[in-house]
Amino acid sequence: MPPAIILLALLLLAACGPGGLRAGGQYSGVPDTTVGDWRSPLGTLSTGGTITLNRELPPRL
Repeated sequence: MPPAIILLALLLLAACGPGGLRAGGQYSGVPDTTVGDWRSPLGTLSTGGTITLNRELPPRL
């Protein structure tokens, strides 16, 4: 493998920060699991274990 490709790969990994690569749902705020059908979810299950149902949220205006 050419050294330029290896160097580029190392630079891209270094750009991830001191924590390195992490799972998306736990750190991005995007829920890991939907409750109900994924095309029309009834709510979300967060990585912290919190279940939020859409019917419990205030109505959107």
